[in-house]
Amino acid sequence: MPLYNPVGGLKVVIEYANRLAQRGHCVTLVAATGNVPYDRQATSQHKIKRTLLFLLRSLGYKGGYKPDRWIRLAQSVRLLWRPSLDVRWIPDADVVIATAWESAEWAAAYPDSKGRKFYLIQNDESAFTSDPVLSQRAQATWKLPLKKLVTGKWLQTFLASRGESACWVSQGVDYQDSYFSLMRPIDTRSPTTVIMMYHVLPWKGSADGLAALNIVKQTVDTLTVRLFGTPNAPPNLPAWIEYVQNPPQRQLCALYNASAIFVSPSWVEGMALPPAEAMQCGAAVCLTQIGGHADYGIHQHTALLSPPRQPEALAVNILQLIENPHLRIQLAMNGHQYIQRFTWESAVNKFEQCITAD
Repeated sequence: MPLYNPVGGLKVVIEYANRLAQRGHCVTLVAATGNVPYDRQATSQHKIKRTLLFLLRSLGYKGGYKPDRWIRLAQSVRLLWRPSLDVRWIPDADVVIATAWESAEWAAAYPDSKGRKFYLIQNDESAFTSDPVLSQRAQATWKLPLKKLVTGKWLQTFLASRGESACWVSQGVDYQDSYFSLMRPIDTRSPTTVIMMYHVLPWKGSADGLAALNIVKQTVDTLTVRLFGTPNAPPNLPAWIEYVQNPPQRQLCALYNASAIFVSPSWVEGMALPPAEAMQCGAAVCLTQIGGHADYGIHQHTALLSPPRQPEALAVNILQLIENPHLRIQLAMNGHQYIQRFTWESAVNKFEQCITAD
């Protein structure tokens, strides 16, 4: 892993690691010391900073957050802090799995002693940067001689259009550490309670989501919104928007259950987890019409969909759910039932089959 920070993609990696270890596999996570720009051609200053972080983390420093508060790493999974992902820091294995485009660059050059090479792709990472050089490097990793695993069905199609095959492994919602469940009846929730994840990355669409909610507020004076996320709260939040920073999983489950509507305004996702978790907890969801929502977001059946980067269209869907309780309740019930098919047991079965196949 190029980083070990509290992001959804790493949560998926850890869940796979925990469950593979539970099945008797010997699993090691190798984490390059993060919080500095990650580049194989890093400057001397960055290399020094990375080495210092490596020494601190080797002594137990976790760097700004407590992983166990966020998701548990099983004791049977070995976590190695390393200055980089250079081959000298990588243990010999039967299988080696890159989990991001940066680590894919390293893995492609490893000798056979590091194991058969796989690449877990959770999103189109080339869209995450405005730097054209980094974007091109990310795209180039799709052509590397690594067997590809993808978590979203759309990613399998996406890679096929570029001449690359991939094994779809999916992902689940029922975490070992905290199971998201329906605790509060759907029909008892106030229809004007909305929840949304907040993120500073532009492609997460938080600015669009806030713009849509402000439009709704002009019509629905009783609207109340809860935001949650890992960054600091956005500046100048009005009193009708509450921000919960880095909530533990149990608290997040309670927040979902206290909400009638979940909003996901992303421009791009692999397979977005928060909307799936919210569906598991009985919230009706308003989603952007992107690949990362397509596995479970079916318009007018499990969700209401609108084009990305169009806050006005998103606001229309939120208003529709507030003003039409029957539709909201029906979508929430359908979504809660539909999302049950996405289990980690099924996902890890596929994952294990892909990495053990001849």
